[in-house]
Amino acid sequence: MLGLLFGTACLFGFFYVWRRPHGAGGFRFGRGGRHRMLSFVSRRLDATPAQEKVMRDAVQDLRSRADAVWAEASSARSALAEAFRSPDLDPEFVVAELRRVDDGLEELRRTLAGRVAELHAVLDQDQRQSLADLLGRDFRRSWRGPYRTAG
Repeated sequence: MLGLLFGTACLFGFFYVWRRPHGAGGFRFGRGGRHRMLSFVSRRLDATPAQEKVMRDAVQDLRSRADAVWAEASSARSALAEAFRSPDLDPEFVVAELRRVDDGLEELRRTLAGRVAELHAVLDQDQRQSLADLLGRDFRRSWRGPYRTAG
């Protein structure tokens, strides 16, 4: 149960970082950054147009699913706020609202797993290795900036 709560909190944190505005700093995965990131990965992998289409479709599908989960979470938050205003709080109502969000997260997880498997199938071994290197890289720590030393 604790793992489920921790995973849910991590996904909410991910969505928060994903949707923050330009001025918030850091690497941006939002609407404008998504296309730059796809073109960067596509160039890095030397992807064919068919592979690029699979990547683009996967990102669009995951984005739409994530937006649906975000809307569901906002709806649940509003419903829980209303429940707190009432004199009696029904614990089953709270569980039902959280279950709705969990169902959306589970659908997002299944979609992500399917899209990752689809992408794995269309890439060759060298491209998979390059993508694995990109995924394992911590961009925040690798960029030193113009005034930082390597020590």
